[in-house]
Order: sequence, then C-alpha cells, then structure tokens
Amino acid sequence: MNTQATILLVDDDPGILLTVGDRLELEGYAVIRASSGDEALQDLTTLVPDLIILDVSMPGLNGFAVITHLQNLASVRDCPVLIFSGRANLAPFFEGISVSAFLPKTTPPEQLIHTVRDLIQKRQFSKKKLAQQSLLLVEDDGNFRNRYARFFQSHGFLVHEADGRQVITDIAAQRQPDIILIKYMLSHHNGPSLANHLGSHPDTKHIPVVIYDETGIHHSGLPIPHVRAVVPSGDTHLLLRTVQHIIGIN
Repeated sequence: MNTQATILLVDDDPGILLTVGDRLELEGYAVIRASSGDEALQDLTTLVPDLIILDVSMPGLNGFAVITHLQNLASVRDCPVLIFSGRANLAPFFEGISVSAFLPKTTPPEQLIHTVRDLIQKRQFSKKKLAQQSLLLVEDDGNFRNRYARFFQSHGFLVHEADGRQVITDIAAQRQPDIILIKYMLSHHNGPSLANHLGSHPDTKHIPVVIYDETGIHHSGLPIPHVRAVVPSGDTHLLLRTVQHIIGIN
C-alpha cells in the first residue's frame, strides 16, 4: 500500500479509467483520471504526479504528442511515464523515446501493479535522496521565483525564498541552507556582491553559492570570488544538475 503516491491515468476508454483506476486505488495510490491528452496537460499545470500512465491512441493529443509536451513542462519532465496501450505492436516505436516502460493492455493486472510499484519506488527513492537538502533562492522577479521554487520543491528540496532586498547573510546564517542560488542581476544588488558578502561572513562562508545569469552579462567565463558555479541561463534542469553536482547528489 502507498497512500503517498499519486498517479495520473490518461485514457479515452472509460472502462480503463474505471477498472485500472479502481485497482490502483485498491493498492493505495491516489489516482487522477484524464480522458484525453488535453485534459492531462491541463491537470499537469497544477499536479506533479509520481507516475503517468498514458494511452497512445486517443482523439486530439495522442500519447506521442503528450510525451512531447511533457518535455516542455519543467515540473514533470522527470516524471516516469508508463505507456499502456491496446496496440502491442507500438512497443518498438517507444524504444528511442524517453518513457519508463511499455505494457500492452492485455498485461495481467498483477504484472501491471508490479511495474507501477517498481516505477514509483524508483521515483520516490530518487526524491528521497534530495529530501534533506535545502536551498536558498534569491530572485527579485516574483513569477520566476515562484517557478523556480516549485521546480526545486518538486525535486525534493526545501526552498527558502528571498527577493534580494533583505539582508541575505542574516537569512542564510539563520536557515543554513545546503546551497544558495542567486540571480546575477537583481534590482537592489547583484549576485557577485551578495556572494562576496556571504563568503566573507563567518556563519555563511561554508555554504556554496551558484549564480545564474539570464542576461549574458557575465560572458567572460572568469570565476567569481566565493561562487562555485555560474550557470549562463535560467534553465531549470541545468540549474538542478549544477546544484546536484555541487552538493554531491547523483
């Protein structure tokens, strides 16, 4: 039983939504049902599931199209996808596509549950490795700050937020995050100057700092004092990989 995990079940067949959804709920999962690709993408604007079970042949957006759209949704780009299709002959078409598993709809229920359980356990193990990590995010644009915060939270981080107007050294000294992520050019400060203050403060000098530069201002490639890395964009997945590397998460 796993009452913690959420599954998004996407199929235009009401029978599949009913029978498979009910079986998954009996196993203890929270199941969100979507009867089309469009409905699934709408759900994913607010939902970060632990697994997506996806049909292929659907009117409107089919399974292939949904997978393409998932790559543009930062919050769920790493979510495992199980293709569950009535067309077993389509399996080879997914070998070069980023899906976690393919099962035909003729698969025995026990095998389906076993696959679901395995994929979710792997997903939760990956998130658990990040569960104790915390990050201080310094971003003065509220929309971007919310976006980055939600993204890192969806990957298991405890996120502390600041807009740059506060005394960052005091916040960092109090919160003691595992890493600090700072925008290069803020409205009241700039990232390098904040990094210098943090690196000179006895209570924060041990905390690694990453600066992200969406402006291209820092194009020299030269190191910045007290900064472990400069990411030349605000790409969330590049930021995540950089943060994971620095704090030692593979």
